[in-house]
Amino acid sequence: METSAIERAAAARSRGELAEAAEAADAAVAAAPADPRAWVLSGSIDHLRGDLERAASRYRRALALAPRDAAAHAALAVNLVQRGQPAAARAHFAAATAPDASPPLDDLQWLQAFQQARELDEAGAALSWSRCATPLPSPRTPVDPPRGLPPACGRVTWSIAELTAALRTSSRIVALTGAGMSAASGLQTRKQLWQRFTRDDAVSIARFREDPATLWAVIRAFWGDDPHPANAGHHALARLPGLAAIVTQNVDDLHQSAAAAAGPATPVIELHGSLSRTRCLGCGRAGETSQALAAAGRPLPPRCDCGGVFRPEVVLFGERVPAAAIAAARAQVAAADLLLVIGCAMDVSPARELPLVAARAGARIVELKRRPSRLAAAVRVHHVPGAAEDLLPEVARALEPSERGHDAGS
Repeated sequence: METSAIERAAAARSRGELAEAAEAADAAVAAAPADPRAWVLSGSIDHLRGDLERAASRYRRALALAPRDAAAHAALAVNLVQRGQPAAARAHFAAATAPDASPPLDDLQWLQAFQQARELDEAGAALSWSRCATPLPSPRTPVDPPRGLPPACGRVTWSIAELTAALRTSSRIVALTGAGMSAASGLQTRKQLWQRFTRDDAVSIARFREDPATLWAVIRAFWGDDPHPANAGHHALARLPGLAAIVTQNVDDLHQSAAAAAGPATPVIELHGSLSRTRCLGCGRAGETSQALAAAGRPLPPRCDCGGVFRPEVVLFGERVPAAAIAAARAQVAAADLLLVIGCAMDVSPARELPLVAARAGARIVELKRRPSRLAAAVRVHHVPGAAEDLLPEVARALEPSERGHDAGS
């Protein structure tokens, strides 16, 4: 009985139905007060609602029942950081990633806790609460246990010449891209959007359930009124010799457009879905693109003929990245000998753990960004300062003579 209540609570949480999730979690706690999973899940729902004190008390109750519970330690660590207690948080991050944690976190969750701990050591500052930074512990037993520490961390600044030399000697290159990749196409980055909208209201599944018009207002602002073709960075990346795959957090389909124009298309793995696809929450019917549905003059939120609200086929906070997408992304980065991290803020999981997966498998990590992210707190990074639309075409031009010479001599 308690298992089904836990599953109902987790499912309702993933749909953004927090009242239903809380009711099911309370039922799980009442049915099995000695099950730490019920307390952790209940705490996560309080955490999502911003009741940090109550959430912390529930995480601590789980730890009283199971002192080595990794999920409880990891969730409490984030809670403590948000409550201005970073010193106490460090101890719980350490416990969450300890070899004797039981049950252990799965590999990506372990890397997330590891990375958060290193960033906390580097920054040393507390973070304010946000719904989109709340951990979402799963009641399931991990099927992919932790695989060990990434190599040493730190940052080295590279020149274009050093990047070009590394690309020439790499046999399998994978790119991980974020919003900075599309800025030159006239699309707003998340940083720009969050100056106009509250992130928790904009991209949370819980908020979308309450007021879908908010997300659609963000989408309208994101697209604006002008067309947004793939930029020089997209096209140069699509033509890069040795590029095996592009893993992207972006939802604008510009990589696909550039890849199609380049000839044989490089696989593009969409971690967060695509704004080109929408569906009705009522009848399930596919709708127009989000750009068409959010066009100026059309009512928001857009509705289907059945009266249901359309939603874009993107991953909102509180929802899981599709298992097939994250598995494909992990396989690609683990097989790479060089990972290009381009235009990424590196503050959203599970994308931000992928460079750690790559580094642990022996790949070099190269970050192309005007200002470096905090990725170097967790892994060794070679940073090439600049914008993708400037750096990638320059790299492509530098590689062309080498490629022609190789072809001529073969």
